[in-house]
Amino acid sequence: MTTKTPIDPIAAAEQEIAQARASIAKLLERKRSFEEIGYALEAERAEISFAALAEDDPKAKARLAEIHRAAGEAASEAASLDAAAAEAERRLNIAEQHLAREHERDNAREVLRLFEEMEREGLLVDEHVRALAAAYERLEAAHRKICRAGCGTISHQTFWALTSRAIRWILRPIPHLGEFVAPAQRAEIPAMLAAWGKTYTGWAVQRLGDGPIDDELEPAE
Repeated sequence: MTTKTPIDPIAAAEQEIAQARASIAKLLERKRSFEEIGYALEAERAEISFAALAEDDPKAKARLAEIHRAAGEAASEAASLDAAAAEAERRLNIAEQHLAREHERDNAREVLRLFEEMEREGLLVDEHVRALAAAYERLEAAHRKICRAGCGTISHQTFWALTSRAIRWILRPIPHLGEFVAPAQRAEIPAMLAAWGKTYTGWAVQRLGDGPIDDELEPAE
């Protein structure tokens, strides 16, 4: 069994529009040609009408009769072309409406797809921001305890300034939360922790004596 390829509604509507516009152009061109014929017949009628009607010239009468028939046919053809062009315009309007509706449907499907992405990413943002806030509270609490333990090498004001600057740099894509930080002032939390670790370790070693710090930190059996 042969599977039919689904028709793209937007492509189909665009094809209808192209066909309608081509029909209108063709009909208008034909109408112009009949109008030119009509102008020529009117000019010739003006030349021979006096001879045919005032002087009873047989040849002029015969030609005038032919001009009447040809002019009538040209006028009738032009009227038919006007009707056909009006129908083509109607079809063009319908096709354009179809295209607009298909674009609206396409946009609606895109909005639904994008909202699924928004919802997924929004939940991730909520989860990670909550985790960030909780982790920062624990980080700050640990630093406060270090300060209370007597190690005031890094003041809490310095801690807050550096960590908040690092967080704002990470959050720079978010308006009003993040900010651009000049390279000279930029700080990454891992680098800060590495530097602070050396400071705190040196402070602790001075107070633990000459033994290895790892032995001092091991829990008693």
